[in-house]
Amino acid sequence: MTPSLLKKLANLLVIVGVGICATFGSQLTPQTMAEISESIRIRSQDTHVAQHTKKSKIEAPVDRLVIWGDRARIPFGAGLILIIAGSLLGRKARREELRYQMSLGSHVEDEAKHVLIDAHDTLSGMLHILDKIRSDLSRVQEADEALLNEVKGHLERLQHEQLDPLIEYRDVLKATWGTEQFINVFDPVARAERKINRAWCACVDQHALELNISIEAAYAAVHEASGHVPK
Repeated sequence: MTPSLLKKLANLLVIVGVGICATFGSQLTPQTMAEISESIRIRSQDTHVAQHTKKSKIEAPVDRLVIWGDRARIPFGAGLILIIAGSLLGRKARREELRYQMSLGSHVEDEAKHVLIDAHDTLSGMLHILDKIRSDLSRVQEADEALLNEVKGHLERLQHEQLDPLIEYRDVLKATWGTEQFINVFDPVARAERKINRAWCACVDQHALELNISIEAAYAAVHEASGHVPK
């Protein structure tokens, strides 16, 4: 049973137990109830008579307790048992929840270490692809359609295989690195993403100059980000 279900069950037992104890714990003895009912009846009929009515006779406190115990001790005790059981179950639920959070924290920590390694590899891979594009563009005087399509394919692969997974794990990296370190890495990554998108559009528009400018800017941004990744 999950900690949340244990907690709900514990709360239910306590609520039912409190309800039973309140119901049977407040019960009056038959004689007391009869005397009070008769007194109320007389007072509601005639105020003048009520002033001369003798006081109600009820049992002594000890007698009332004995009579109450004969009538209500079993359900009242059952209510107490439910309250105690609910409290113990609630403590167990809190222990299970703490154990689950600790295991979850360990899992997140392991995942963060894995993602940290991936962050190094991802940025290195991005640099490799961007450097290849720079090299290809530098070897020709004017980018033709075939080269532009090839560059577009490289950019799409970079986006889907490297940049998107890195962005997907940004929350884990932020929790691992801290806010300041995260900003140092992902601010240039965000700039690189914008320049990569712009380079892709330049390929579609066959705008070679804009493509070169965007690729250079993206390479510089990724290089800056890789320099801030914790070792």
